[in-house]
Amino acid sequence: MIQPKSVNIICLGSWNKRIFTPNWVASELFNLDPDEPYNGTINPNELEFGFSYRDITLFPKDNLIEIRLDKITDETKLFSVELFTRIMKLLPHTPTKGVGVNVRYEIEENANYPILKDIKKINCSIPSFDPLQVKFGRQEEDCFLNLVVEKTDKEKIFLSFNYHYPTETDSLYKDVINKKISASQKVLSYE
Repeated sequence: MIQPKSVNIICLGSWNKRIFTPNWVASELFNLDPDEPYNGTINPNELEFGFSYRDITLFPKDNLIEIRLDKITDETKLFSVELFTRIMKLLPHTPTKGVGVNVRYEIEENANYPILKDIKKINCSIPSFDPLQVKFGRQEEDCFLNLVVEKTDKEKIFLSFNYHYPTETDSLYKDVINKKISASQKVLSYE
């Protein structure tokens, strides 16, 4: 079964990123003793500063919080959900707009997945434009799923499964990432 290329949790809102000081993140979010190490992280493409610990990177921004799994393991899946829940409990008055669990795959364009055959059947053209992205959506039992299909110039296709939860979501169930990876893999193989 194909494994995701990347997984993250995004919480849109009006965040005060100045709260996310190194000391506060270490003690309140990562539960570290003062002498325990963790890393500061810079995303040069976005000029963002974040924090990395236990193969998770946290990027606090003005309009969202991103929790990125640097390695996709059982430990990072659980820790990312714990970290999200901890942030929401410590900052309950932050106006949020929604939460997304995002699972992204990179697939060879000629791979043998039923979904790719159907995607290739989509025939839409506008003179002097190339189709770069196609988006599908459906209501799931606990969230809304957007599936974004994006063709790259390297004979690869990115499939992004974006599971959107309601605005009032302040915690995610412990196994949400495993369940969403499994659900996205079923979509890929039409199970």
